Amino acid sequence: MTAISYATAIDPRRLPFKDRRTSLKVAGVLLVIFGALSGCLGGLTPVGMYVAAKVATQSPAAAAGSGAVRAAEPALDFRTTTLASGTYLLAAAATIWPGVGSLRIRRWVRPVILVIGWTWLVGGAASFAHWLIFGASVRELMTASWQPGMASPPRAVFTAISAALGVVTFVFLVALPAVLVWTYQRRGVRETLAYFDDHPSRWTDRCPTPVLAVAGWLALAGVSALAYSTYGVFPLFGRFVTGAAGAAALLALAGLFFGLAWGVYRLSAAAWWGTAFAWTLWTGSMVWTFTRAGYHEFYRQAGYSPQQIDALMKYGGQFEDSTVWMIALWGVGVIGYLLVVRKYFTSAPAPTASRAEPSEAA
Repeated sequence: MTAISYATAIDPRRLPFKDRRTSLKVAGVLLVIFGALSGCLGGLTPVGMYVAAKVATQSPAAAAGSGAVRAAEPALDFRTTTLASGTYLLAAAATIWPGVGSLRIRRWVRPVILVIGWTWLVGGAASFAHWLIFGASVRELMTASWQPGMASPPRAVFTAISAALGVVTFVFLVALPAVLVWTYQRRGVRETLAYFDDHPSRWTDRCPTPVLAVAGWLALAGVSALAYSTYGVFPLFGRFVTGAAGAAALLALAGLFFGLAWGVYRLSAAAWWGTAFAWTLWTGSMVWTFTRAGYHEFYRQAGYSPQQIDALMKYGGQFEDSTVWMIALWGVGVIGYLLVVRKYFTSAPAPTASRAEPSEAA
């Protein structure tokens, strides 16, 4: 019977490092479970949004409106529904894939999960702080969504819901990614993966982990531009380019981000300069346009009805100014990070890492 390298028992006294296979497999199981939950949410999102749209059209306020207007207004925005569902499905793929790799003890898992974990942690912590500082209270949000004529619940109900929402938000945005980063940065994890998966040409060995993060961010930006091309609204330094031209511009931007991601992965110096230039211009264009025109104009140019815009601004309009600041801060942060990883980029092609020299260069 053939022994399986990652499942065969090994005397720990023979290993010069701490064997972390058990913790890697436990983390892999948890990642797969989390990904499965995200996939379920992605599948249920269209159903939930459809039900919410139906409830909104059958509310007393909707019944008092003009029948002609209500008939012309779509019950469900398929672009927003697809975007929301796709976000959950993307999160499912980004956790199930490395989860399976962790169960199989693959050496590429550690850099991939560290990139995902740190991005998740920094982004989640910033989002959680943004929600605490700038977000309206749960009472205000629920009051805004309350139908006229309905009795308001006791104040204790709002307090309990607010506390529960805060705990859940903190767990998923901060605690989970922090545990993930801690698990895969523990001493012995890299050695365990390299020992039980000694394949010398793993794709993560060709790129330092800090640079791999930039390539991942660029690929994610490309996916986002591709998704938003369905809206056909391109922010261009103070105004919106709409229609076929806006969609074409977003598709071209997606292609640029994908190309830069590949060049960054290959440690191309030209790709580093292209990323710094493109990210600076794109951030400046976003900040300038949304500061001048605002999200209300974006929704209008995207084809939303006045009723839909009012509903969107009721729940998200309070974050408009602070969201623009967040975009600016993210842009500055990415440019600063590019300066930090500049040392990894040369004009020569990146050499392939050997087994004796792991790819970790953090």
